[in-house]
Amino acid sequence: KNGFPDGLFREYFPNGQLLAEGNYKKGKLDGTINRYYSNNKLAMKIIINNDVPVDLKCFNKNGKKGICKKVQAELSSELNNVVSQF
Repeated sequence: KNGFPDGLFREYFPNGQLLAEGNYKKGKLDGTINRYYSNNKLAMKIIINNDVPVDLKCFNKNGKKGICKKVQAELSSELNNVVSQF
């Protein structure tokens, strides 16, 4: 709206699988942002209020609560592996 993103957004891995989804409100991230592994399991759940992160939960590839730094490293590595296949 009015030149600013507003509403649902989705990002995809190069192979077409869902990478992330969330919401913009008047050009700012707002609500829950979900980030996924390439196996479609939830990796991160970020709660954002008016562009400000207020909560972060991270999960390992088996769906159990994980350590966020470790999960971020796994996600980066996984994305690099997917991109290198193309």
